[in-house]
Amino acid sequence: MQTMSITIDEKLYRRLKRTAGQRGMSRFIAEAVREKLRSSEDELYEEYLAAQRDDERRRVLDDWDTLETEGWR
Repeated sequence: MQTMSITIDEKLYRRLKRTAGQRGMSRFIAEAVREKLRSSEDELYEEYLAAQRDDERRRVLDDWDTLETEGWR
């Protein structure tokens, strides 16, 4: 476990305290951060899949592949 100090506005703090309770705030924040990071990873993976389906992008990448190895033995 790691301890950290964060700053949030008063209104958000009151909502957090009311929703999670005084003793549940750390768990609530950890779960919210974990979910946000998971969403970001999912979005990145979806973008990767979309790029794989993009024929024009694949043609450009194929062109670069030949340039990068040109002249190498």
